[in-house]
Amino acid sequence: MEKPVDIPENSDNSGELDNQIAECSSNCCSHEIKDESTEDRKSQREPLQEAPQAVVKQELSSDAEDLPGSGSLERRLTRARLVRRRTLALYDNQVKAFVSRKAPQLFESAFLVELKRVSDDVNCSPRCAFKPIITFRFPSETTAPISPPELFFPDFSHNPLIEPNEFWRGDEEFVIALTNHIAERKNAYCIKFLPTRNDEAVSPCVFVVISPIKSANFYLDLARNAVAYAKSSSKSLECFLKSVFNQPFPQKRGSCLVVVEKGTNGTKRRLEIKNLGTAIGKRGISEVMQRMSPEIVVCVIAALLGDQRVLIAGSTVGEVAQAVQCLEALLLPLVWPHTYVPVVPDNLTDLAHNPTPYLMGILRSNLLPLRDLIVDDTNNNDNNDKIQVFRKEVPNKEMLETIVKQMDFMFVDIDNGLINPRPEHFDCSKDRDAWRTQSAQAYAQKMGIPKKASANLIKGFKGAMANGVGPGADVKVENAMLHWYALLFGHYKSAGANTEWGDKIKAKLITAHPNPTMRPYLAYLCETAMFTEWVEKRQRSDSSPPLGEEVCGSEEALNRKLDEISTQQLHSSSNSSKPFSSLVTKVSNVLSFTGSRKK
Repeated sequence: MEKPVDIPENSDNSGELDNQIAECSSNCCSHEIKDESTEDRKSQREPLQEAPQAVVKQELSSDAEDLPGSGSLERRLTRARLVRRRTLALYDNQVKAFVSRKAPQLFESAFLVELKRVSDDVNCSPRCAFKPIITFRFPSETTAPISPPELFFPDFSHNPLIEPNEFWRGDEEFVIALTNHIAERKNAYCIKFLPTRNDEAVSPCVFVVISPIKSANFYLDLARNAVAYAKSSSKSLECFLKSVFNQPFPQKRGSCLVVVEKGTNGTKRRLEIKNLGTAIGKRGISEVMQRMSPEIVVCVIAALLGDQRVLIAGSTVGEVAQAVQCLEALLLPLVWPHTYVPVVPDNLTDLAHNPTPYLMGILRSNLLPLRDLIVDDTNNNDNNDKIQVFRKEVPNKEMLETIVKQMDFMFVDIDNGLINPRPEHFDCSKDRDAWRTQSAQAYAQKMGIPKKASANLIKGFKGAMANGVGPGADVKVENAMLHWYALLFGHYKSAGANTEWGDKIKAKLITAHPNPTMRPYLAYLCETAMFTEWVEKRQRSDSSPPLGEEVCGSEEALNRKLDEISTQQLHSSSNSSKPFSSLVTKVSNVLSFTGSRKK
């Protein structure tokens, strides 16, 4: 075995690791690991509380017709109090415990899921003939319970065998949030790939890395490298995982894990796995928005902010997972705290009947068992109005059950748009774009968002997409969302950001909003888990890194950008009022001069 080579630690105390060389067998490579920062590489929820009811009341103004119905908004506000949980606070404590453990670990476990034939009956369907089974596990001695393998192989019954000449779409990446019975949350970073092809049909496999740390860019990059070794042999995969397993997660923003592979012939290959922050990332959000339309995306945002159950359908695991992940990331710096499954497995479609808020993706081929949930057979889109109608008429048990199932539910097809609740009736005499905008505004208003606010967000998204899709458009979409957030709650610092979050600060935040039509919706938002956890997280001093240390796309960077946008909006509004103030001053001076002359 080669003698380890000493690599000096950096002087900036950035948490660089002592170099280690894995002890491997003669037919495996060895790996040297260290943690480098970006600068180094250049040189080389609480008890439920009542909301301030006084500020929830609708206020009369010239825009009073823009306000949603008071009954609907108050019902949603009450529901928000009941739904609110401290899951994110528990999650933060779980992550801190993981990264501060005495024996460092880069991840909790990793395993390989393969399809195995369980029936030789020629009349047996692929769903019954093949089952996902865990064939490789690291560490091998782990006793931690693992979720059903089907959860990590969502489309296992579709094309379980790939013929030698059959087209392969390419590797598919997706992330699954796992929550157990005591609300402990872990993240499963998955890559579906095809093993080395030969003259026989082969089945796809899924490599999974489990970690409580939410850093998809880092762990998916780690999984890609692991897949390359898995295609070689399980022994090479185990060798690679063993070499990185006992390394701590590179917590410093912009730092990375460096793996130096030493082959048997003495050649070296350098791998860098970067920590790009906590955000899953909005890479490709402009493509998703172009496919779904800005109006539909606004509807989804309104539903998620309203703690709804949102189901997104598509044709492949990759496109569904990308859409769900991008929509969840678009909420940042607010974080979705409820059930999150990018792709529902073929045999677990009953997950869509979960009565609590969720964001899930599903394949179109699995929609038939969910017809009673996704198809709106009634003539009215408002669930509350539907129930009133059935109360007046003789209740139909089946129809009433369908209405209850569809309460607080949204179903969107990536290519076909909003299906449930149904959009506004299309008048052929109207422009199609105007109809889409009208439908989106109508749905957003049912969620409590005033029409002008939803119109501003639609306009911002369309402006971001004006020059087509791509990385530049992704950034513009992010900025449009942050500008909308700034208009909604960007003034929270002036309302007392350092004050303990409670009824008093909520009331001050709501009454301080310059637009009275937005105050009822802001009162509702203050009761949601997303907004509550965002405020409390910002109040913690350790959640704000020094200027310049945030990673682009991370929560910290987005919070900083949100504050800058809010400050700019405040200055622009004050400057716009200066000409009027100057005019009033001039008129007052003229009147005073005229009065003195009369005397």
